[in-house]
Amino acid sequence: MALAVVSQGFEEHDPKPILRTDPGSPNMAADVRIFLREVGVVFSPGRVARPTDNARQERFYRTLKQEEVYCHQGYVSLEGARSSIGYWMEYYNEVRPHQALFGYPPAFVHRLGNKTQLLEDYRRNVEKAKQRRRQERILKNQKPTTFFSGNV
Repeated sequence: MALAVVSQGFEEHDPKPILRTDPGSPNMAADVRIFLREVGVVFSPGRVARPTDNARQERFYRTLKQEEVYCHQGYVSLEGARSSIGYWMEYYNEVRPHQALFGYPPAFVHRLGNKTQLLEDYRRNVEKAKQRRRQERILKNQKPTTFFSGNV
């Protein structure tokens, strides 16, 4: 957690990152709260029995299970599971398009740091697709010119 915070280069005047977790006992421990305060993270526990409080994380785990974990009959070893899940997580963050991010992977959006530019790119791509479909529709509806008359 400390390395993640440091790697993002937060300045003193920047808003502090928020860690949203379930209210399980490991997350609620005093040592964890002290550590998070020291590294400059705001702790925000979800409510008990409210998975929608942490919906993004819950959705991530669902996708992880559907696309990676359930695809294996069982991992050969703990190291094999860690390696396989690690590769999947790299794919998920660096390559896999996300609908909520206009088809971009999370790492690209995070590195870009400018969601306005991302939205403009998305709108430009949507407009190009619409124009291409209009052109295809026009070409499809054009009737071929006949060069002869009479019965065939």
